[in-house]
Amino acid sequence: MIARDKPERTSIPARSAGLADAQRRLLPHDLGRALQHASDEDLKELRDAVAQEMMRRNLPQESAPEAPAMKKPAKADHPAHDLTRSQISLVRASMKAGVKPATLAKQFGISLAAIRAVLAEK
Repeated sequence: MIARDKPERTSIPARSAGLADAQRRLLPHDLGRALQHASDEDLKELRDAVAQEMMRRNLPQESAPEAPAMKKPAKADHPAHDLTRSQISLVRASMKAGVKPATLAKQFGISLAAIRAVLAEK
């Protein structure tokens, strides 16, 4: 007998292992990873089939999560809120040391607007 790390994934007939166990084996072990490789059409078919099955079982249908809208960050928002506490401390300490805002922005990849917002919060 050979010891194995993972049990073999073979289909067991429904009459010997029960219907529920046989149905569980219809889906891949790592469903999320398998779905990454599915085509757009496959995903649409799967969505429709799941919706039909949920209706058949009288399960509440949850609305699909909406994809976040791709938008540019508003320039009117406070740019300092995008910075971490350590970045804010770095900006303040650098300014006290005499580093110019443009140099600081280039060196650390922080926008001038964010630097000005940090300085205005004092």
